[in-house]
Amino acid sequence: MAQGIHNLTVQEAQNVQLGQCRSAYLDDGVTYTTRAGEVVIAIQVIQDIKLEDLIAEDPANCFNSAAEGTNAGGTGDMIVETTLFPSGIVLYGRWTEVHLVSGVAVLYMGR
Repeated sequence: MAQGIHNLTVQEAQNVQLGQCRSAYLDDGVTYTTRAGEVVIAIQVIQDIKLEDLIAEDPANCFNSAAEGTNAGGTGDMIVETTLFPSGIVLYGRWTEVHLVSGVAVLYMGR
């Protein structure tokens, strides 16, 4: 779902792809909820992370946590608290909430 991105100039759209909207730093036990009109589009893992909640904007289009409830569009297995994402990777998607159990990550926002 690319709401709003079609209303941007080419330069603005490229800036969004580079995470130039906003970013957030999270560490152990922190929950981040997006502002109205934005989503987390990338999660850069700095230190191995485990996620308690990863709430997709649309669970039919993006993987999410078991707390979200369904595997509506065949997006694969649900993320559970024991799932470990190693440092050095970047997760791409569209999430409205990210809750770290442990680790360190940088979140990049988009529209």
